[in-house]
Amino acid sequence: MPLSKSFIFSILITLAVIGCSRNQDATPFEFCAHNLKFKYDSNTHLLSVADTITLNFNRNVDHIYFFLHDSLQVTRICIGNQELIPEPVSPRYIQTLPLLTEKMAKVLDRAQIVQVPIPKSLFPKSIKVWYSGNVDSRDLPEIAWHPILPGVHANFQLAALLPAEFKPAENNILSLQNCEDAWCLWTGQTSEPKQFCDIPFLISEATNPKTILN
Repeated sequence: MPLSKSFIFSILITLAVIGCSRNQDATPFEFCAHNLKFKYDSNTHLLSVADTITLNFNRNVDHIYFFLHDSLQVTRICIGNQELIPEPVSPRYIQTLPLLTEKMAKVLDRAQIVQVPIPKSLFPKSIKVWYSGNVDSRDLPEIAWHPILPGVHANFQLAALLPAEFKPAENNILSLQNCEDAWCLWTGQTSEPKQFCDIPFLISEATNPKTILN
């Protein structure tokens, strides 16, 4: 459920101040890895993503949460075959966060908090989140285009279906696997854990899509 910018940042500021007096080990859960499969259509500006998140629990919890840009709508969340429904955000479930860097504060601008109930019988090793929305490709390197838990670093594995006209940036971590019609498949992974994964592509015009990433 999207929240107002002022409300989001009041939560972030409050939790950051509290977090200064606590050890990061107090975090009840962590994201260890993201397996991101995504497609970007530059004609419609539609970003479609499936993210399988590997989790680690430091203590019992009944909810997890993450930050995601408010232009992106979560369409499905699953643990195995069990589908979960996001709940309205209750700030008391949001645990302490570290002080935000200038870059992370910018990334979390216009973020929503997505809160997910975890059944008491489950302490899943992973959770899968599907989401999509219209975003300006020029903003992708600077927005929360994937689920983020501030202060927590994770490894990223990526598979990207992108228009053939897209050109890799100099810091590109992806390798070209295959091109068909007007689309190319790129895969890669980060060399070290990160809080946030920039999309490592320069943006250009594209032709009409003919395939969809599942």
